[in-house]
Amino acid sequence: MNRILLFMGLWIWGNVVSAQVGSVNGNDWALAYAESQTDQEREELRKEAGRRSHYFRYLQIMEMKEEEERGRSQVNLVTLEPASGLDIAFTVQQPVSLQKLQEEPVTRRGHAIAISGIIDRVEDESGTIYLRQAIVRHKDQLAPMLKGREMLYEIDDRNIFYSFSGGRETVQLSYRDRDLLRYRDRILDAKGDQAWADFLQKKIAERQAARNNKGPQDAESHK
Repeated sequence: MNRILLFMGLWIWGNVVSAQVGSVNGNDWALAYAESQTDQEREELRKEAGRRSHYFRYLQIMEMKEEEERGRSQVNLVTLEPASGLDIAFTVQQPVSLQKLQEEPVTRRGHAIAISGIIDRVEDESGTIYLRQAIVRHKDQLAPMLKGREMLYEIDDRNIFYSFSGGRETVQLSYRDRDLLRYRDRILDAKGDQAWADFLQKKIAERQAARNNKGPQDAESHK
């Protein structure tokens, strides 16, 4: 399949600092997994993950649910890893991590966090990496800084974040619509390249129409 990820800026993954001794760069692992072409490559990556802790940064919270399990508070989260477009799902149970989520500004859907955890399994159908023993390291930004300057799509979320040329026409996705990437692998695997391109074009058109129907004041609220 012809999949092209075009990020407006340089992803300096090598400069991501581990949260603890012995932890592995989880962002790199997720990107390598997303770009793997065969079942054998994916199996090797899963074996490589082993029982080592992986450190993930820039995870945007897509789903967040607080609940109690056996009288203990916990928070179930589904986050978006930006380089690979894969979901990272985990449960936060440790008191210190729960406290970090409650620190001002209180962590909510759409915010970014950095976490460490052990890769438990990968669900290829939904494009989800499941972690266990997750620890919240700190609140984070949505993307890395480049030599002290923000990336173009951080400055203006209308800038291009992702491009796909596998269909009849190239489709470009802006940073503010990046949440659509969570459906990528599911649609590509089930229906193919053109279905993914059609899905993006339809959703982008629907969202643009909704934005155009808002007043000028509302239109500026995305910034």
